[in-house]
Amino acid sequence: MAVPGLDVVPDSVCLQKANDFPLDDVVVLNRQGSYELAVQRQVKRTLEIVSSSGPWLKTMGQCLAGLESFGDAIDADRHRLGLTASGPTTGLEALRDLAASAAAQKSVADFLQELPRLDQSYHRVWKHLTQTVSDLLAESDVNAPEQELVHRSAYRIARRLVVQIEPTEQISPRYPALCAALQERVLHADTGVDAGGVFRKVEELAQEWVHGAVRLTLPCCVTGSVQGGSRFVAIRRPGLLWWSANALNSLGRKRSPRQHRCRP
Repeated sequence: MAVPGLDVVPDSVCLQKANDFPLDDVVVLNRQGSYELAVQRQVKRTLEIVSSSGPWLKTMGQCLAGLESFGDAIDADRHRLGLTASGPTTGLEALRDLAASAAAQKSVADFLQELPRLDQSYHRVWKHLTQTVSDLLAESDVNAPEQELVHRSAYRIARRLVVQIEPTEQISPRYPALCAALQERVLHADTGVDAGGVFRKVEELAQEWVHGAVRLTLPCCVTGSVQGGSRFVAIRRPGLLWWSANALNSLGRKRSPRQHRCRP
């Protein structure tokens, strides 16, 4: 079973891999063929598509960094850029459809010819995308970037952008089930379990949920905490954990549970 944006079954899922991928929240990879296939994804609770929005500006900066590091692979459609958020729905839907329209065109010139025929909501998204790209490019140069470079860079991002809208109130049943399973593996207040111990607990859980060989990397995603003598596992980013659980669940589902391989 493939995950959104990756047309084959992944053989690796990594979280918080900023040293390797600019969009680092969740990275799914397949290295079985001649080329590495990847979707590097950023997960946001909400994302307003406005050039003055800090989260949007940061995310597009990460996309530009992705072009800098993986430009050839992105242009060849071997690497894709992923974005998951719960809202605002209208802007995200327009961004998703704009990305699909860009992917259907062979060049930025073809896309710009197609743009006038699209709905005004797409025009607004394209305006904010190009303005944001222009602002980001200007930060690295004393001169204002040429419009051709801005349009080409924005188009390269848009045509490889995989947008997922996941309303929190309609989240998959697998998410509460995963949380319930995590709650069964609480940390006792008198054990003094460190971060490595927390990781091992999550690793054990992943082995039960994942059918197949997988490398699991979870720095800064799940934290064990003790407060007032209570015991619990604190999840810093539940949306990220939910998306990751679904990605993990897609790995090699036909294999026997005894074939699990989960290592940091």
